[in-house]
Amino acid sequence: MYSGVPIIADNSGGPKESVGVDCGYLCKTKEEWASNMWKILSGEKKKLTKGRQQVFDKFSFKKFSSDFVEGIREVSRPKKL
Repeated sequence: MYSGVPIIADNSGGPKESVGVDCGYLCKTKEEWASNMWKILSGEKKKLTKGRQQVFDKFSFKKFSSDFVEGIREVSRPKKL
């Protein structure tokens, strides 16, 4: 994503959360995988408008630090019974 190269990934779990529609292709079937590979190999360009920014938004040290601190705060809050 950072390099502006289309991502081809399984449409489930982690990739579903991290690969947006503006970053590549999410596939459910082998036919979708083949079709999307062919698109890339044949030179069809997918408009990748957010890939690089998404890397910073989701995977930067700043984001990791923020999420880590929020997780610590969450588990440290008194629970209502």
